[in-house]
Amino acid sequence: MALYLVFDLQADAQYVGDYITAALGLPTGPENVTTHWNDIRQRFDGKWVLMWPGRNGLIPPDAPPFVIEEYDPAWFEASEPL
Repeated sequence: MALYLVFDLQADAQYVGDYITAALGLPTGPENVTTHWNDIRQRFDGKWVLMWPGRNGLIPPDAPPFVIEEYDPAWFEASEPL
């Protein structure tokens, strides 16, 4: 199963997602397929999740508090596959 960064605030997840996108050098222009590292989604419990990039060096040194959790299908409605 995939690992996810879990945040309390959407803005915190967005900040880390933007940092990862830049650190990976992903193309972000409107003409490109890739516009960001991963979709940030809200779970049923109100937390915000972002896929873990696979190594800690891609997380900003001033990242807001987060935990890493293994994906659980109960986070979202069954009709919303991750």
